Amino acid sequence: MSLQDRSIAIIGAGNMGRALLKMALHNGARIFLFDINPEAFNNLPRNIVGLSRQED
Repeated sequence: MSLQDRSIAIIGAGNMGRALLKMALHNGARIFLFDINPEAFNNLPRNIVGLSRQED
């Protein structure tokens, strides 16, 4: 399943969010990942290309 040129928003960087993130990136999607807890991003794999962090 190609997700090339698609944008996907994932709410929550827990176990399910991380699994969805890996699947979507593997299939070419652009990801927007959100979590209420900023510390949740510390548990993401360090090899994610293009990962940036924005806080309000």
